[in-house]
Amino acid sequence: MVLHDNAENMCEVMDEAGVHSISCLAHALQLSVKAGLASQHGVGDVVSVCRRTATHFSHSTLARDRLREIQQSIPGLTPHDILPVVFIAGKSCCTSV
Repeated sequence: MVLHDNAENMCEVMDEAGVHSISCLAHALQLSVKAGLASQHGVGDVVSVCRRTATHFSHSTLARDRLREIQQSIPGLTPHDILPVVFIAGKSCCTSV
């Protein structure tokens, strides 16, 4: 049995070889979510704003230090870093954690 990413060429090769195979549920779910988000035009705008914001804080130590000061001045708030948006294969995006 072979687990694959549901690409058409992989499905064809497995069928031709007579090998029992199954598609990866996580990959299929990711493709569905990606298609759903892509259909919402506002999502692209939000990702763009988040990318510019993360880029600003990653390039400016002054801004990063000021953000840290503001976060530390708020009682009960754990300071967090701004995580950059990372593009991976297939034009997907996620935050690097």
